Amino acid sequence: METFYPKEAIFRGIDRGQIGIVIGIYPLGRFFMAPIIGNYIVKIGTKATFYAALFIASASAICFGLLSFVDNILTFFWCSLFIRVLQAVGRTFFALSIFTLSAELFPDHLSLICSILETFEGFGQISGPIFGATLYEVGGFMLPNFIMGTTMAILACAFVILAPLPHRVGDANNGGSFRQIEEGKKEIQNKNEENFVGYSTVLRLGKTWMIIAIIALRGITSSFYQASLPTHLKSLSSSAMLIGIMSTIMSCSYLLSSPIWGVLIEKKIKHSPKLITLMGSMMAIIAVSLMGPIPFIPITKTISTMCISFALLGMAASALYIPVFKKCSNVSKKLNFNGAATVRVDVRFFFWLNNWRLRR
Repeated sequence: METFYPKEAIFRGIDRGQIGIVIGIYPLGRFFMAPIIGNYIVKIGTKATFYAALFIASASAICFGLLSFVDNILTFFWCSLFIRVLQAVGRTFFALSIFTLSAELFPDHLSLICSILETFEGFGQISGPIFGATLYEVGGFMLPNFIMGTTMAILACAFVILAPLPHRVGDANNGGSFRQIEEGKKEIQNKNEENFVGYSTVLRLGKTWMIIAIIALRGITSSFYQASLPTHLKSLSSSAMLIGIMSTIMSCSYLLSSPIWGVLIEKKIKHSPKLITLMGSMMAIIAVSLMGPIPFIPITKTISTMCISFALLGMAASALYIPVFKKCSNVSKKLNFNGAATVRVDVRFFFWLNNWRLRR
């Protein structure tokens, strides 16, 4: 949306400050909605949350396209704001449900599955702006939103009909985890207060703060350059294309490296999550050192060094993020809760931390 919404909004008389609010309300909405939704996901149901996410995403995209028929400036702004909040709710529903389902369906391969999901998310980040901008040039503001919304609606209906999520997973390895979730809805309501795991319990664990620091570093790594990058690159080229190239390089390296980290963790190499996190931190340091470059390094700023730094930055972002799935699972197991209570801890713990990862 960031590809064409600002242009459309300026054309309609919306100032840049209001555009920033519309774009920024999305990550802010996710930040505040995730702990609330995560607190009740077991009561809502994982399947219901997943299906709701698909239909909310399609409805919000179609509604955005219908803004083409809104002429009043103030109405356009407030409708945009409301739909962005709706998108944030849908995206939060999706994030909560998709990783919960992954943990339930593939409990022994969580890192690998999540790395695959992150790979396709990286692909979406690369291709999304291209498709969006192309469709906008062809058919204006309504076309990309309408196509995206209808595609999501068709996929959601097809998924519900052709690939319904099972009520249980019937093999010995996962122990009927979906059955545990369904039964857990009633079980959690009857749980004794001494068995309830809240945020305070999670925050007492020392590793929690380590994971928070890692995710915060990952978020900073992915976004710190955005405000100053155009000015920084101006001495090399005044073309806006160069900025897009740098972002694409970072997204590509993120896409390609994510499955590698997932496979390394999946192979259960000793201390692999810690080693990958350390590698990510080192690559982030090298990347930002080259990006400057820092004064005491005998390297001049060139397009080549900038490309290398952004490639390293993408690899660092994935290396810092992929091990978090395993770390969160390990920490929740240390709470010594089983059944639905453990599921609830896993869901609330991971997705509360996940929303420190604010996107642009």
